[in-house]
Amino acid sequence: MITYSDIEERLVYGTDVYNPNSDGDALSDGTEVAWGYDPLNANSPIVASSLINSATVVGFSVTAYVNHYTAMDYVTFYARYQNSLGQWTGFYYKGIDYTPSSGKYSLYWSVSSAYVRMEIKVYAYNSGSVYLGYDTQYFKLNGGTTPPIE
Repeated sequence: MITYSDIEERLVYGTDVYNPNSDGDALSDGTEVAWGYDPLNANSPIVASSLINSATVVGFSVTAYVNHYTAMDYVTFYARYQNSLGQWTGFYYKGIDYTPSSGKYSLYWSVSSAYVRMEIKVYAYNSGSVYLGYDTQYFKLNGGTTPPIE
């Protein structure tokens, strides 16, 4: 972790001297400054809430698509599932994609017919395996009814 003096924090970068992560994203202020990102913009280096582009569900197959941002070098995929009684599983690791195609990372996997909804969570990393942020979205499965999200 890179640190700066209180004077540099206040006068040069305008960041909060009492908060090592002024914009509340995944990277410390010092790291963002060192890498040339804006320590006051939670969307820098990536817009974490817009990582997941879409997911297609065909029968019992899922393909999830994640937007690629310049700072990203790979993403990991996780999913959890809800049954018709509204009970959720824990998160399962689904895989990793290092090579975006047509501006998106993607991953394909199969889903059990016992589930009616899934939550996909993706984590973005740079080439140094530094965590950049995550996104999560819910998707309906297999034409089932969808109980309320807990």
